[in-house]
Parts: sequence; structure tokens; C-alpha cells
Amino acid sequence: MSLALKDRFRCAACRELLFEPLTLPCGYSVCCRCFRSHTGHSTGRSRAGQEEAAKPVTDSHETPNTTHISSPPSPTTTFYVCPARPCRQKHPYRQERPDVILLHILHTYIPFETEALQLVKKGEERLRSLLKDKDGFDVQLAIEGVEDNELGMLSHDSANNVSDSESVDGRIPSGRLRRSMQRAFEKRGQILNVITTSFTPAIERVPTLQLPYLLRAEALSEMFCFNAALEDAQRARQMNSSNCRGMVAEKLIIWRKSIAEQAGESLSDGKDYADDPSVEQRHTSSSDYTAVDSSLSSDDLDCNLCLSLLHDPVTCPCGHTYCRTCILFSLDKHSRQCPLCRIPLPPIGYFLSRPANRILDRLARDLFPEEWNARAPGAEKKLKEFGHMDDVPIFVCSLVFPGAAQAFHIFEPRYRVMIQRCMATNKRFGICLPNRHPTLTSSAPYVNHGTLVEIRHVEPIPSREPLAQTPEGSLPRLLIEVVGIHRFQVLDRSVDSTGYNVATIERIEDILPEDDTSISLSLRRTMPEQLNILTQRIQSFTQDLLTSLPQRARTTFQNQHGQPPSDWSDLCYWVAGFLPLSPYRLYELMSLHSVLARLEKVCEWIDEVVGKSA
Repeated sequence: MSLALKDRFRCAACRELLFEPLTLPCGYSVCCRCFRSHTGHSTGRSRAGQEEAAKPVTDSHETPNTTHISSPPSPTTTFYVCPARPCRQKHPYRQERPDVILLHILHTYIPFETEALQLVKKGEERLRSLLKDKDGFDVQLAIEGVEDNELGMLSHDSANNVSDSESVDGRIPSGRLRRSMQRAFEKRGQILNVITTSFTPAIERVPTLQLPYLLRAEALSEMFCFNAALEDAQRARQMNSSNCRGMVAEKLIIWRKSIAEQAGESLSDGKDYADDPSVEQRHTSSSDYTAVDSSLSSDDLDCNLCLSLLHDPVTCPCGHTYCRTCILFSLDKHSRQCPLCRIPLPPIGYFLSRPANRILDRLARDLFPEEWNARAPGAEKKLKEFGHMDDVPIFVCSLVFPGAAQAFHIFEPRYRVMIQRCMATNKRFGICLPNRHPTLTSSAPYVNHGTLVEIRHVEPIPSREPLAQTPEGSLPRLLIEVVGIHRFQVLDRSVDSTGYNVATIERIEDILPEDDTSISLSLRRTMPEQLNILTQRIQSFTQDLLTSLPQRARTTFQNQHGQPPSDWSDLCYWVAGFLPLSPYRLYELMSLHSVLARLEKVCEWIDEVVGKSA
């Protein structure tokens, strides 16, 4: 791979070569190390760890007949400031994982740098574990701070048994200080081992990387080799002036050196490090390194769903990347899980509004323009048609929220035909409230917003009455179970020849809090706090409700409604599903696009319900 192409894989935070890349919701990619250092968050748990955490915790002292009332989990409302320099917006933390495709490309086409950075990572982990305990490093200061009678002078015979490394200014320290000095010398040797086995080999392998110089400078400064540390920090600053890590390290070392000089410590000029026989000093230049000259294949940029070149690629929080249209249709037709790793994903609105993965999108456009241009018209057409459906059967009955399960008794002949036809196609139809409320001024037979549902179970009901004669034949009464998929808006209405309503509908998706442009800039700064307050209000209401119910009623409630969902959008519908309000009051949620506005509306209703019951 040419050096020019290698420059495409730069971290949007440190502007160095990506290592363990993480693609954020804004489309920029950063190193996992940069993400952790900027946000304080980890990069997600493994799937096994998630499954272990999802297991219910049972108390061995709890009797089997006792239902433990636990606080319902609230959605994650932790936001972080994006470490990518061009973004700096607040994103909700979704346990992001490394980008799988970028990882593959880096390991395959940039192996030398990747292996060197892997070596640096292991060395940094060892260095951090050593630096957790600072005991024993300030040996000279410790000795000077002890009174003379504590130091004492041992006899000449005893002094001969003490090594030179244990004597300070000709004095023999006491046992306590001797042990402290011994630990300091041992730790010094361990840090030197980290330098010689991790940082220096990485620099020798790829001398153009900034990170090993920075970490070696930090390790040397901990050994009081300030001159050698300052040299590495200055070199790191010169290598990459677009980030301030080298400058910060240089100033920190100068400050530590001045503090040590004022304290009177005996400073090392780095000779002990340079003259160490275990360290092979080999000064290499960038000309000694030859980049891997290998062309990137289009197979490396294939979508795992359509098996074609990625077009408008979006990266899921789990790290897998798909074409935007592919992941949208997969989530719509199947489930809200990643098609590969089966980790739960955000709502479809998240993928509709996300910018494309900037690195992969630019690679596909620039390296494979013919294939990309051939895919563009079809992908753009599919994206425009997504969510637009014609001739959708409409069942005028009641209000069903997305994600909610509901059972219906189908007895009218026209609806028996409708269910028969739905079962023969995609098992989906729309449900709308009848237009009977005084506040609804439209003359249409049903309201403008409804929910698309999917049939999960159909069972004929035995009856003594004769079967209904329909164009589809003799059909019995039916008991069906459906689950809400998503909201829709009615664009056009008509009536089928058998009597049931059909409509042209358009899918309605939520505007997530981080994408809500209707929120003013001042309110957007406090949005995480607002979300926390609203979700805690819902959590408190649910907890009080469960506590007030008898045990049998509580069990029935939990079996019927389940646990609170972990997503803000679903949480609104989950709570509204059991609020004692008129369906036409609850219908107000169907037309709200903003998740934050819907949470505020639900909390307003909760206050109303609590006020009436008080």
C-alpha cells in the first residue's frame, strides 16, 4: 500500500495512524486509545460478557414464592463529547466496538505499523500497572527527609556487606528505607525492561510512529532520565505537530525536571539507559522502512448483506458496517439486531440520519469509481422508496403502539379476507383508530396516523354458526396475535372490493435527541441532564406502581408488559401502554417525531395520573 493511501487511515483525534479503530456516530474514526482517554468510556464488552450481565441475579436466601421488586432499568443517558476534531458534538454512549472492516484492512495491508502498535499497547499496559504504585521512586528525597539518627552508621563490617547501590552519600540507610530503595531499584529495572522489550523495538520497526516515543519518554522520566526523555518528547512533537501530545509531554518533563532539581535529586542524564548492554541503540530513519505496496481489493470493502461494494456505508455500534439500504431493510424485515453478531441495535431512525463511514465511503468512491457509480442509482432509489408502501390493508379498530403485542378477534367477513391475504404475503397490515373523537375534524373513516403490525399467530375459532362466504372461500372466525412494528402516516385512502380499507402510507421515524435540531443551543447543552430527569421520573413511577400491586397482580403485569426497554423511543410507548387514559389522548404520541418531546408528554401524563390518584 502506498504511503499516500496509508494517509487515509488517520485518527480524527490524534491524526496518527489508526490503531484498533472505532467509528463514531458522526462517521469519523478514532483509535480506541483516543476514545478512552477523551471520554473515559471503555469500548464495549464482548458478547459473552453481555450475555452474562443480562442473566437475572437470584438471591440464594430468597424464597421461591417471593417476587423481588427491583428498580426497572432506565435507558443509557450517558453522553460524551466526540473526540474527533471536526465534530466535537455530544453522542450517547452505546458501548461502541472497533470497526471490523478497518481492523481487517489495517492488519492486512499495514502489518508492520499494526504489529508495532500492538507491541506498544502491551508495553503501555505493563507500564500502567507498574506506575499504579509510586512507592520507592523518590529514594533520594526519602533519605534526605529522614533524621540522622534514623539513618545511623553501621559498623565497617556491616557496611562491607551492603552493595554500592544501597548506599547513599556514604551512609547506610535503615531497614525501612533499605526496603523502599530495593523496591525502587526493582521497579526501575522493570520499567527498563518495558522500554527495551516494547517501546524501543517498536521504534526500530517503524520509526515514523509518534506513540512509542511518547510512552518511552514517560517511562524514562519515571526513571529520572530527563534528558533522554526530553529528547524523545521533542522528537514526538516534531513528528506530528497537528496534535499537542508531544508538546504536552515535553513541557511536563521540563516541569518534572525543574521540580527534581529544586529538591536536590541526583538526576540521570540518560547514560545509564544508553549504556545498558541489554539495549541495542539503533537509530533508524524513515528511509529504512519500506511500506507494503499492495493494492486494496474490492472484496475488502464488500457489504456482508448484499455481497457487493459498500455504498453509503454506515457502521453499527457493534463495529459491523453495511450499506445503508441493506441494514435498513434488514432491520425492517427481520429484527433490530445486527445480522452478524446479533447484538441489539438502535432504532431505524439512527441509521437514517447517521453520516456514512467517512474512511470507507471515500475508499469505495476513489478506488473503485466504476463499481460505485454502477451501484449508486439503484441504492439511491431504494433509499427513497424505503418506508413508502402502497395498498396496505387497514384494520380500523384500536390503538397499538410500536413494540406492543395485542390479540384480536376477527369476525367480520371483510377482515377475515384481509387476514387471509396478509398471511399469503408479508403478514403485515395497518391498525388505526376510528375517526370518532370530537377533536378530530377530518371526515375520513379513520385517523391519519397508525401502526404497522405483523401477525405472529393465527388460530381459527370453532363456532356453531356457518362459515362466512367470501371471495376467498368459506372462512372461519380468527384469533390473531400481532406486534407493532412502526408508526406510519396515511397519504392516500381507498377501499378494497371486499370492503376493507387500504391506504398508501409513509413510515414515521423518530428524531433522536442528539439529532433534534428543534432544540435550542442552550437547551442542547443540558440535554443529557433533561433526559436523566425524565427517565428517572418514569422509573420512579413504574417502581411505585409495582410496589402498590399485590404479588399476583405484579406477576401478571410483568408477564404482560415485560421489563422497561433500554431505548428512549420504546420507553415512551411501553409506559403509555398501561396509563389509564383515553386512546385518543394517547394518540397524541403517534404524530410526535421528537423523542424528547414524547418523553416530556409521557411525564406530563404521569403527573396527571398521580395527581388524580392522590
